[in-house]
Amino acid sequence: MATTRKQATATPFRFYDNRQKYLAFVNTCNEKAVVAARASEVVSRLQPTPPALRLFDAGMGDATVLVKLIRNVHRFFPTVPLLAVAKEISLEDVRLGLEKVPDRFTEHPATVLVITNLSYSDAPGLMPTDPALAESLNWHEVRLSGRSAAEFEGQIEALGPVLDHGWQAKPSPQTGNPTYVRPSVLVIYRADYEFLLDTESRVGCRVDCSHVHAEGLGGTAEQHGIAQRLGRCSEDEQSCVEGE
Repeated sequence: MATTRKQATATPFRFYDNRQKYLAFVNTCNEKAVVAARASEVVSRLQPTPPALRLFDAGMGDATVLVKLIRNVHRFFPTVPLLAVAKEISLEDVRLGLEKVPDRFTEHPATVLVITNLSYSDAPGLMPTDPALAESLNWHEVRLSGRSAAEFEGQIEALGPVLDHGWQAKPSPQTGNPTYVRPSVLVIYRADYEFLLDTESRVGCRVDCSHVHAEGLGGTAEQHGIAQRLGRCSEDEQSCVEGE
């Protein structure tokens, strides 16, 4: 019994590995507000270059921090197109996060929001490095119609079956942590701003992630779709993603 107890305490406990304990922590303190305020200070000092200001958030969680950052992007850069890429494996968190974004498409219409369940190393490029997984990539684009947050909310809520299919998870055989069943990318933008976003995406080709929340790794990928063109690079350039 003593040996078993000693072995159980040999590995330091990390409450981030236990969802219930983590949620109890973040919902009873102001951690997310503090993180968002600190990150927003960095946003205020950015100098965006065409084709867009780009944010990368990993992991997104319930998008509390990301939405606060998007609000401040509009505060400091109200006319600059925004590409916000968020990595999240949890179906529950993706649903909670999407509940917060309809108003953001109303205030900052030139926004492309991308949510993916890819690994930390693959998420910035929106493409798995494994050729077999890349071939089976589940890419879904949503062109929001209308001009009000209520209209956008209804269309986003209707994405339930898309999320159920794309965000299925299974335990990793190596770590036991959840990993995706199928690699998925969800791209959301306003249909009435598609022309602007597509035009802006052709202005420049240098990939320079303006701000990264949490950890991220650089990568290159086959470019396709508005989300990819807003973050495209030439063949002789590599993606650049730097953490704080």
